Amino acid sequence: MAEVIILIGRIASGKTHYVKEVKKDRKLMLLSCDDLILTLFDDCLGDKHREIENRCYTFLFGQAEQLIDMGIDVALDFGFWTAQSRANAREYFKERGIKTKAIYFNPPKDVRESRLVKRNKILSNSTRREFIIEPPLLEKLDARFEEPTSEEYDYVIV
Repeated sequence: MAEVIILIGRIASGKTHYVKEVKKDRKLMLLSCDDLILTLFDDCLGDKHREIENRCYTFLFGQAEQLIDMGIDVALDFGFWTAQSRANAREYFKERGIKTKAIYFNPPKDVRESRLVKRNKILSNSTRREFIIEPPLLEKLDARFEEPTSEEYDYVIV
């Protein structure tokens, strides 16, 4: 039976890399809120970001349901930065009889910073649309992340 994998973690914690590795061995569709936003919008959304992000979640949850019905596993690469977002995702799929597995990615900060330096360098010379995260923005975003309790995830990857 197909399942939804909820990827929990800060920026550059290894979520997307993990999915790329898993996809080598099984049918798995990665659904990314950032990818959807970057595809639809040219500029920073400012005050509208949270509203648009919530609409993207709703859309992608619906896409996940359809993929599960087709027997395809789904990985939700949203970060799930708050306890409420994690609870909402689990409840949404539980109400629909869809199995979830939550994985928390928690590497040391210096590992994440090193990954971001490499990523930013690649993106600065690329036409690929992606958010470039410099150290001051990383600090700001990390401050918004709510550390999950052990009850909020099934596995942790350090």
